[in-house]
Parts: sequence; C-alpha cells; structure tokens
Amino acid sequence: MLEKFRADDAQKAQWLYDSAEDTLAEIQTFLKAGHYAAAEIATEELHDNINQIRMLSKAKKDHDRLAKLAKSLKGKNVKAEVISFVSTQSI
Repeated sequence: MLEKFRADDAQKAQWLYDSAEDTLAEIQTFLKAGHYAAAEIATEELHDNINQIRMLSKAKKDHDRLAKLAKSLKGKNVKAEVISFVSTQSI
C-alpha cells in the first residue's frame, strides 16, 4: 500500500490508514449498541481520514507524472526538474 505514496508521506498515510481501520471497528460497535449519533460522528472522522489518504496518494501521482515529463524533456535537451511543492494546507 505504501508504494502509492511519496516517501515523505508514507508514515502519515500509514497512520491515517490504521486510524481509518480503527474507526471502522468503532462504527460497527456503535451501530450494534444503538449509538447512532456516535456512529455518525465516527463516520465523519472516517470520511476525513479517507480524504486525506486520497490527497496524499494524488500528490504521489502528480509528482510521478511531473517527474516523467521532466525526464522526457531532458531527453529532448530541454532543461527541466521537478520542484517539490509543500502546501500550507494541513493534511
């Protein structure tokens, strides 16, 4: 699974994945106990974790696409490099 993320993001992605699995178990427990409001809150947390995982995965795809483009341009004697982008948005 971690190959879908940049090396810098792998640890965060693993933490989010583990948290999502734990939250899924909590949701099942809440539903079985009839605590529907708690299940709803946990579902929102799960949704947030999945969105963050998706964003980290997309960052890897974008980086790989740009690295491939830079390599292609270098093959055509065009100077190009991929510069890392760090978002100010908290992930």
